[in-house]
Amino acid sequence: VEVIDRKTHVAIISDIIHPDLGALKKSIESSDQRQASIIKQSEFKALSNDFQQAILYQPNQSFKVVYDEIEVLNINTFTILGTKTNWTELNKLQPYIQQKVTNQYEDFQAELNSNYNVFIVDDLNFSDFPPLQTEFGVTSFSVPTEVVLYKTINGIQLKEPLLLTYEVNQKRAAVLNGEGIWRWRAQSYLDEKSFHTFDDFMGKIIQYLDS
Repeated sequence: VEVIDRKTHVAIISDIIHPDLGALKKSIESSDQRQASIIKQSEFKALSNDFQQAILYQPNQSFKVVYDEIEVLNINTFTILGTKTNWTELNKLQPYIQQKVTNQYEDFQAELNSNYNVFIVDDLNFSDFPPLQTEFGVTSFSVPTEVVLYKTINGIQLKEPLLLTYEVNQKRAAVLNGEGIWRWRAQSYLDEKSFHTFDDFMGKIIQYLDS
């Protein structure tokens, strides 16, 4: 029996500097089976064959080359949105996520969807985690989605997804509609005296996309 030891190499693609990027890299690389590289969108095409999946961090108009290359390679994506996302351009770049552009921002906390069954998600006390910030307004999806976490404001659950997954044309995707996930990793450490539970949660998302 031949055992192939393969690392999953994840591209974290961003046009901005943000503490989320470092938190994502550390979380992904908490497993010896995963590697993450933070790169500019302009670098992705030349390096794209090195990666099995991509995290698109707050895409803007310069991500067109990234979206084009992802279509060619047919790799899975984890898109993270927030206050620096250029929604006017992102609405044009891809057909699956559309956001009403308000140029107003809101803080949203999370509530676990107990009916999510695509993969097992433990409740990390998400409702007590610091809020994530993103564009205020209705986000619509043109494909069926599975909600992992719902948005809440002042303890009231909105029927809007904060974190979701979907599958289209044999390609898997995850979307987190909020920036500030580095605070979640820090809060998890304060609660547990370890990064393990948060990193395990992130690892499940990466594993889901590693198809």
